[in-house]
Amino acid sequence: MLLSLPFVFLQTVELPRNQRSGVKREAWITMAFQPHEKEVSEFVAARRIGEWISFTRNDVEVHGTIFKIMDNSVIVEISPEDAKEIGAASNMTVVSHKKYKVVN
Repeated sequence: MLLSLPFVFLQTVELPRNQRSGVKREAWITMAFQPHEKEVSEFVAARRIGEWISFTRNDVEVHGTIFKIMDNSVIVEISPEDAKEIGAASNMTVVSHKKYKVVN
């Protein structure tokens, strides 16, 4: 998996004397970092969107489906009832790869 994060910042630029009107101009400068390889475990590489998983949150066993897979965690869609029971703000929650099991 390749990960490349662009970095954007605003820089104030001095204009040459003949172009100055007492105002400094601002210019957007974009820097892109080279992609780098990141090793992922076999467990993470085997995960698929829509896969059924279970995890424990606030002493409650919760089941849901993987919505998005990230480097260190997954976003899981859970039922509104489970969300209410565990005190989640919505039916989507983030779960570390270390904290869930795949349900067959």
